Amino acid sequence: MGTSTDSNKLNSILQFTSKANRFGALGPVITRQILPSTYVSGAGALQNLPDIVSRLGERPVVIHGDVGWQQVKDSVLTSLPEGATDNLIHYHGYCTEVDINRYAEKLSQADYDLVIAVGGGKVLDLAKGAAFTASIECITVPTSPATCACIAPLSVIYGDQNEVLGVLSFTHAFAATIIDTDVIGAAPARLPVPTSSRAPRTAPCARQRAGAVRHSCAIRRACS
Repeated sequence: MGTSTDSNKLNSILQFTSKANRFGALGPVITRQILPSTYVSGAGALQNLPDIVSRLGERPVVIHGDVGWQQVKDSVLTSLPEGATDNLIHYHGYCTEVDINRYAEKLSQADYDLVIAVGGGKVLDLAKGAAFTASIECITVPTSPATCACIAPLSVIYGDQNEVLGVLSFTHAFAATIIDTDVIGAAPARLPVPTSSRAPRTAPCARQRAGAVRHSCAIRRACS
């Protein structure tokens, strides 16, 4: 069933210095809660998804990628209210400001009140950013151990050439994270360790991940 933690009890208020442009002014320190209010991890943790969804929203939508989707699809769909099983958005690409705004508009127009983000880092960042921009709740369900996006209160923003432009920092944490170690452990072997070709692109946002990256390391240890 997994282990549930009330993050409010252990949440420390951390400080982040943000990058220039829309993703945060250069210099000022932003103080905020960084952990989701509900955190569930362990083998079979996805069994908790229906209860969490029922508490957070009435019109949920799932934004998912390719990695691990077939493995978790049935569990995710059974967590949705009757009539909502077609509320699926497949995303394949880099998280850009244009896409965040475009999907946020879709969420608002469809009157969704909860985003369930399922996949790897770029999908989770897109879904979190769109939910934050649309002012609705978000649950993250990572399917890859090679990311801390499931827990970090920000989205890494890419440009047209797939280069990192900066980060969109959230003013508050999102609602919930569910880390099913059975799912993470079944991820392709190529995912747990970032390749050297990715390092130059991910390095600029490493500092923005701050303490949240420790949770990613914990996920990897749990599945090793």
